[in-house]
Amino acid sequence: MNSEFNSNPLSLVVFWLVPILSCIIGLHFTVIGVMGYNLANIPGDLGDARFNMYILEHGYQYITIQVKELWDVQFMYPAHNILAYSDNLLGSMPLYALFRLLHIDRETSFQLWIIVVSILNFISAFYVFGKLTNQSILATAGAYIFAFSLFLFCQFNHPQVFPRFISPLVIYWVLRYSDGFNLKYALYPMLGLVYQFYCGMYLGFLLTFISAVLFLVLLAVNFRKAISEGFFKLPYLLKLISIVALSVLIIAPLAIPYYKLSQILGPRDYAGIFPTLPFLQSYFFSTNISVTWGFLSKHLIIDNIPWWDHPLFIGLIPWAAFVGTILFIITRFFKSDKTSFQVTPSQYLVPIIVTIILCIVLTLRIGHFTLYKWVYQIPGFSSLGTLLRIMNVLLFLFCLLVCLLANEVVKKNKTLIFSLLLIGVFTDNFSRPKEYIHFGKVASQNRLKNIVTQLNQVDWRTKKAFAYMPPHKENEAESAIQIDGMLASQLVHKPCVNGYSSTSPQNYSDFWRDYNEKALYFWLDANGIDHSKVAQIK
Repeated sequence: MNSEFNSNPLSLVVFWLVPILSCIIGLHFTVIGVMGYNLANIPGDLGDARFNMYILEHGYQYITIQVKELWDVQFMYPAHNILAYSDNLLGSMPLYALFRLLHIDRETSFQLWIIVVSILNFISAFYVFGKLTNQSILATAGAYIFAFSLFLFCQFNHPQVFPRFISPLVIYWVLRYSDGFNLKYALYPMLGLVYQFYCGMYLGFLLTFISAVLFLVLLAVNFRKAISEGFFKLPYLLKLISIVALSVLIIAPLAIPYYKLSQILGPRDYAGIFPTLPFLQSYFFSTNISVTWGFLSKHLIIDNIPWWDHPLFIGLIPWAAFVGTILFIITRFFKSDKTSFQVTPSQYLVPIIVTIILCIVLTLRIGHFTLYKWVYQIPGFSSLGTLLRIMNVLLFLFCLLVCLLANEVVKKNKTLIFSLLLIGVFTDNFSRPKEYIHFGKVASQNRLKNIVTQLNQVDWRTKKAFAYMPPHKENEAESAIQIDGMLASQLVHKPCVNGYSSTSPQNYSDFWRDYNEKALYFWLDANGIDHSKVAQIK
């Protein structure tokens, strides 16, 4: 990334200062804006956000030998393999563990994990765009959209999708693989996909889906080159198979518990997944936190869909690049001299735009019709509860269009024009983060004090676990109570019956919906557990 600036001191200052300041601005208008600079708040509600914090803490306690079992998490007692009911966050857990090893409390470590992961999302995207364009300011604009897009506000309540920093590298490696079918660039994306699965199963599947579509499109576009490079010859294919086999071996310890659980639960009901498929309007449905595009936040509020997850609008600039790329390709196609189109990164524009269109079409819902019913048949995809998270990965392809098209079209005054583009990106994603749903960190910690006090008074010589069953309060979500019990169990290192996940073991749902003595005994009886072995905490 050296064509934009020479080595004089002023140029080097600008080279580093622009992305650093932009990253700080992005953090201010997203995660830190919600948390506050004193880290007083945690983004999201008392459900998913704290559940992901629990999962990270469980991973930390496992590697520090505070708990013995990784997959048998200490909730939904006495069920086994409970970690496989959700994303595991193992890939990014070491980042969280670093803060815990510094004796920072659980909640603050979770906040710092969110901040660090957001920075890594920015850095990885900046690196890829810099490699492809040699333009620091342009790379900054693309990285800002990827890491701090207004779309991400509808994802803040699902921290499991925050670790996306391997996605830009995987897609970059897939693109580079098509240049000459070098096996090095076959190995890198496969290992990257494995790592994304370890960061979270949802994004692992979605990144695999998008990468596979991109690869097939690239193979079709570069079919003659693939033949000339021996792609279809047996020795080369055997090497590819060995790379896939290596990846399977690495992911097996993660995949086997999920596979075992899938054999018990079976696939998710397709009728339950269907409402989570995006409409065409979803891509132009904005979060009301957006200052610039808040007026687009009303038209898709529908009772029979989870409309709060449907705001997939990523701003005007990425969609302008989408349209501009199509016009650019058409114009270049009709030019007599097409050679320049084949020797620069702009050669990626065609496969990228085709991949975006295919991924949208394959997951789009039009009335009661969707092609996703065929994708649903692919092993693993029937386990995904929502497809609206696909934009977490697809967003990077839009950012690629912004950077590659701008770099191809702008021939003069690049620093000035790209600086104006960066300002436009700031404006496009301008938001009011303080208005996003959040809860107080101290208040969350205080919810557990009474529970821990009672647990410390339990005679654990006669008890194996506990169930937190306080009186029901109006407007108090069941998930908040269940997670209170789970988080308290981590503090005292005792199993609890309370639990939270998108699905649950057989016979547990009664206790999930109505945590009372009758539901508790039903669950314990179903598992052959003596009632007297479980302490009841009110």
